[in-house]
Amino acid sequence: MRITLKQLFFIMFLVLLVTHVPIQTLQANNSIETDIWPLKHTNDNQKVWTIEFSSPLKAKTVKSSNIFIEDELYRLILTDVELSADKKSIIVTPKVSFEDNKVYNLVISNEVTSEKNEKLPQKIIFPFIVNGLDGIGDDQGNNDNGNDQGNSDNGDILDRTAIKNVVINRNEYITSITATSSETVATVTANDTDMHYEGNNVYSLGLTGVEKGDTITIRAYNSDGKRIFMKDYKVN
Repeated sequence: MRITLKQLFFIMFLVLLVTHVPIQTLQANNSIETDIWPLKHTNDNQKVWTIEFSSPLKAKTVKSSNIFIEDELYRLILTDVELSADKKSIIVTPKVSFEDNKVYNLVISNEVTSEKNEKLPQKIIFPFIVNGLDGIGDDQGNNDNGNDQGNSDNGDILDRTAIKNVVINRNEYITSITATSSETVATVTANDTDMHYEGNNVYSLGLTGVEKGDTITIRAYNSDGKRIFMKDYKVN
């Protein structure tokens, strides 16, 4: 998907290190669309968050009133909000440590604009928990850049039940993928990118640049690193 500067909106995606995460969209009471992202876990009590944009941002809109972190009681957490040198990334650094087993929200207001006054179309809420009781740990966003073409001459063990269900939801900004696996699965990839383990045998990933009619290839691997499942899914 190619977005030009002539369009009203610009793509925004939030990364944990270099990890993309899927979006769920709902309509807030104040009629401003809000993207609420699935809850994520981190083991870092002083986690630094990075927000990446496709276009340079207007510096005066990158401020703590537009990008902030609040706790579950809507109390603001002291942070430093900085704009990167290329003006395409915002770095949010906490001044205090996050408490264990508490849910926090990283909020990005739709008042954030590009240098050409293109406004962020939605308010973003990214909830996260530190060292949660069911915590999975920090997503590392590792990419599998191998040249696996689906051949069976590398010791693969095929198991058609390894992936029980795959749901793909595409919108203008990002395509979210959720896969449910069997107990034999250790890792899952979508188009050679590691999916993030959410718990209860559920994996998720968000991808940008996916068009209607494109193919998403899901692969699953066991604990020995052997591929046990591969199937192509068409994006509707």
